[in-house]
Amino acid sequence: MKRPRGRLGGRDPVVRDGGRIVSSRAGSEGNWERGIESRATFVPRYAREHDKLDRIRQLADEGRLTPRVAKTLPPDQATEAHQLLEAGGLRGRIVLTF
Repeated sequence: MKRPRGRLGGRDPVVRDGGRIVSSRAGSEGNWERGIESRATFVPRYAREHDKLDRIRQLADEGRLTPRVAKTLPPDQATEAHQLLEAGGLRGRIVLTF
């Protein structure tokens, strides 16, 4: 049984028992403690799968999927977004709003 890194399986879990994690990082697939299931996906594969992307949006709208967003920036601050990514240490993704 794999042990997740961070607090996924710790004292203050961020994923409920029996929950699911989807990652864009290969090698994260498998079953973890507490019945947590992990799957990897290759994001560019879904670029034209509009129905699947819309389903993800619906889950987020319903509060059933909670993306972790570190910062939201307008497109004219894309340079800052890259600098933040390169510096590391972010907890979440950077979202450019159009």
